[in-house]
Amino acid sequence: GPSAEERDLLARITLFEDDDLIVFDKPSGLAVHRGTRTTEDLDSILAKMIDVEGERPRLVHRLDKDTSGLLVAAKRGRLAESLGRAFSSRTVEKTYLAVVEGVPEPGTGRIATPLKKVATAKGGRMVAAVADDPQGLAAATGWEVLDVAADGRSSLVAFHPESGRQHQLRVHASLLGHPILGDRLYGDGRAAPRLMLHAHRLVLPDGRGGTREFVAPMPEGFDRSR
Repeated sequence: GPSAEERDLLARITLFEDDDLIVFDKPSGLAVHRGTRTTEDLDSILAKMIDVEGERPRLVHRLDKDTSGLLVAAKRGRLAESLGRAFSSRTVEKTYLAVVEGVPEPGTGRIATPLKKVATAKGGRMVAAVADDPQGLAAATGWEVLDVAADGRSSLVAFHPESGRQHQLRVHASLLGHPILGDRLYGDGRAAPRLMLHAHRLVLPDGRGGTREFVAPMPEGFDRSR
């Protein structure tokens, strides 16, 4: 099973747990899956939590290492499959909070630029794809400006992704001309203590025709950074 330190970490970041789900409020900097430069990742810890039936909690979606917020694991394989499908088929409603450079105009809008993955010296990254590129993946994001810094140089924005492409919000924010603060891959990494992107709210199907809502509060420093 998990070590005492790993159990302590899970206890600190668990927002909700019942017989079906564990919902984490993941801190920025904790990797979700093992990568080339990660020492600790959440999936490897969950892999040690095998129950008497041989089941283990399975993450049903992803968050980038430097993104904080809601991350859902299902305790049974069957539920993990159905929730995984819900996440990929847009039936999960998602709201992210981000601090971006400048102020998007208009204050609410939608960007639907398809994305594709390209290889770079730093690893894979996503770029805008032209409309008829066979490698392009459809991607759409709604945005809403919630608050503007006193100096007008940054703003707090709610993003509503309608699809779940890798790095989607980071690329779409950059394509809007308002990259997320602290994004060293798609912005200039302008002075921010971290990537200022947080998975704030999820509404999931409960499998019985209803929904369940989870909210991870805005992290400390998100408002101060403006």
